[in-house]
Amino acid sequence: MRSPARLALAVIVLLATDAVLSWMVIQGVYIYLGMVWHGLAREFLPGTSLAEHARQFRILRYLQAAIWLLTAILAARWFHRVRRNRRALDGEHSGAQGGTARAWCWALLLTALGAELVAALLAGGARLDLGGPMQTLILAQCLEIAGAVVGMVQVRRTTRRLEAARAAGVRPTR
Repeated sequence: MRSPARLALAVIVLLATDAVLSWMVIQGVYIYLGMVWHGLAREFLPGTSLAEHARQFRILRYLQAAIWLLTAILAARWFHRVRRNRRALDGEHSGAQGGTARAWCWALLLTALGAELVAALLAGGARLDLGGPMQTLILAQCLEIAGAVVGMVQVRRTTRRLEAARAAGVRPTR
């Protein structure tokens, strides 16, 4: 029976990375809006600054999608390993917890995914402003940060309980 601790650490690091990237997306949105507002106020903006910011923002969103994909793959492996270890440790000894935290994590992440899709559909070719698409994108990023934090707490608590059961000498029953 292998410990899920190293895999849990990788999942936590990826969740923290996604939270940071989500925060960067929120900051990128507000920087973009600031640039637009300064342009509307007839202040000087270098000719390529908006295009450069849009390119950087697109790269950030691609990086965020790649991190989410990697996080989903590692989290699925971690969930599988935890389920296998819980069965091996006889559920009650593993400190198996209720599904409340897990349900909150899934609710936040699925809501964030839905908000991402709505933002993409609303923005489809439209110019960017602080309208529905951009506000929905900001909401999605806030939900992703919340989901990542709940996920990190869930992973850490579950791993700590499994390690405590192993340290207490609970033997696998297989």
